[in-house]
Amino acid sequence: MIGFLKTLVGSRAHGIEREDSDFDYRGVFVVPTNELLSIGAKIKNTSWIEGQTDNTSWEIGHFLEMAIHSNPNVLEVFFAPVVETVVVRGVDWGDRLRKLFPYVWSSKGVYDAYLNYSHNQRAKLLETQEKKRSRKYSLIYLMILHQGINILKNGELVINFSNSPIFETLKAVRDGQLSVGEIINICIFWEKELEDAYMKNKNKEVDYNKVNDFLLEVRKEFFQ
Repeated sequence: MIGFLKTLVGSRAHGIEREDSDFDYRGVFVVPTNELLSIGAKIKNTSWIEGQTDNTSWEIGHFLEMAIHSNPNVLEVFFAPVVETVVVRGVDWGDRLRKLFPYVWSSKGVYDAYLNYSHNQRAKLLETQEKKRSRKYSLIYLMILHQGINILKNGELVINFSNSPIFETLKAVRDGQLSVGEIINICIFWEKELEDAYMKNKNKEVDYNKVNDFLLEVRKEFFQ
């Protein structure tokens, strides 16, 4: 397993951390191609370490498969602050991967994935009685809708919300100043904005040739 890219995510990347906030990382690794092609190969697609520091990473092929389905956790890696990247013969492969972002997402994929993810967070919010988890689910609920809207409108994903128009709302949620009902009302309004953004940009598709060409280059370069 070769480290390919590691990024900082979570509250510290979003600009809404407290002093005691955890450090969360997401990244990409590569299984050397000779191992991938070996008889009986059992490939580990995901690596997950949980604790005070949470670290999740995906094998490059699996990562790109999730990216073309607009998985919100995966798409954040394309814009999150870089902690580590692999350079081989002068080529920064992590940077090259991040530049693939315009080609990996589709309008329908973003609309469906971000709406479904927001609904998942709303369900968790309504089920939990724990204040800390309630704030966490509320923040993700709000941020994920805003990220989806921004991708569809501008082709970019917001990571640091400190300069975002929703920053004060996020701080109010983080500090427990908004009720669950108020949060859901805001998000219902943003769901409509997400739908409007999709209707105005319905035809953006994944460029499978670009994605496949990149993956083939990686497999050739990391044959050991």
